[in-house]
Amino acid sequence: MMFLRSGMFLLLSLILVICAVVWSGLDLRNLLHRLIEAPHWLLLCFIVLTGIQITISAIKWRIVVNQLTPETSPPGFSFFLTCSSASALLSQLLTTYVSSVVVRGWAGRRFHGIPITRGAGSSVFEQLFDVVVLMCIAIGTLITWIVGGGALTWVLFVTLFVVLGMLASTRLNHIIPVLRQLHPKLSGHEALLDDCGIARICSGPTVSALYGLSVLRYLVMLARAPLIVIALGYSISSLDAAQGFTIVQTTQLAAFTPGNLGLQEWGWSGVLAFLGYGFEKPLEFALALRVMGLTSMIIVTPLLMAPVFSARKAMA
Repeated sequence: MMFLRSGMFLLLSLILVICAVVWSGLDLRNLLHRLIEAPHWLLLCFIVLTGIQITISAIKWRIVVNQLTPETSPPGFSFFLTCSSASALLSQLLTTYVSSVVVRGWAGRRFHGIPITRGAGSSVFEQLFDVVVLMCIAIGTLITWIVGGGALTWVLFVTLFVVLGMLASTRLNHIIPVLRQLHPKLSGHEALLDDCGIARICSGPTVSALYGLSVLRYLVMLARAPLIVIALGYSISSLDAAQGFTIVQTTQLAAFTPGNLGLQEWGWSGVLAFLGYGFEKPLEFALALRVMGLTSMIIVTPLLMAPVFSARKAMA
């Protein structure tokens, strides 16, 4: 049923993209020409950044799992990296957050006996910091646009809200008792009754590490937008591309299409049109990001997963 629903949403997302292309009058041959003529070393940098993004997610998940299961022998880092790579690739067919929960929950139970609730719950917890950081950066961007500030103003506002987000995250341990009171099922949920585990994952050092890694992860992701602008020679300000990313990425929070396909393209077109770039070139830029994002996933994920499969083959 899940994959049937995903198939329907995939069809809807393709329709959204086709409608955008037809409505804008975009000639896809221009996009193909730009990709072929782009400096290969810049495209390679994009691929490397994708690998770094996945690796950071794996590090975050490992931190949470190790804190929740201190009594068991922790899996090797290659396990976390493989699962994070697989979920990143699967996110092209499912939504990002669903793919992570599905892959990590199943793999933790299948290969290391980690209860599904802990495997999936740990994934949700580490991604919570991504959401907080994203919202802080997006708010900083919106305020910068409202006051008409430049790059320095943007950096100052983003830094301010990221710091405030960090301070708010240190209060997570006070939210758990509130969650227990929201619904009878929550009050008896295994994950919310594990006071020792909650204390460990909500401790200052753990929260600081997870939050800091989320900030680093979004800086890596953010850098890819201006990188494509430079590599493909778009007449779009790198600052506008970076700021636009912070707004467009928030659509991921409510995404119902696989990989946010369609919504992301319309989002980029709308944001950059609002900034005065029209509709056609922003759409082409958004599709270039899509093509390079998918290509980098296809190239990087097998490389990151290779150590685990090599080890299993050697043991067979």
